[in-house]
Amino acid sequence: MICVIDYVKKEHIQSMGNLVMANEHKDPADHMIIAHAITNKIPIISSDTQFRHYKSQGLNLVFNKVREKNKIANNSLQQTKLSKKRLNHDFQD
Repeated sequence: MICVIDYVKKEHIQSMGNLVMANEHKDPADHMIIAHAITNKIPIISSDTQFRHYKSQGLNLVFNKVREKNKIANNSLQQTKLSKKRLNHDFQD
């Protein structure tokens, strides 16, 4: 794992100010991370779907699909539990 630690510099703030924000993406910490990555030409690995919007502005994004797969698996598991609960309820009536 590579981790780059860098102070916020004038060029990062300028880059953040130039970002065209995605609709409903109001997280200033994300905006600073994105500005840092664009300015320093560092790729970001994220499962945040809002980050895709910034690719056209120079963000090198590697989208992490694992979170999406986990979300689908969790939804399937919840539906299975709900079905079993309904089935048990039907047998009790």
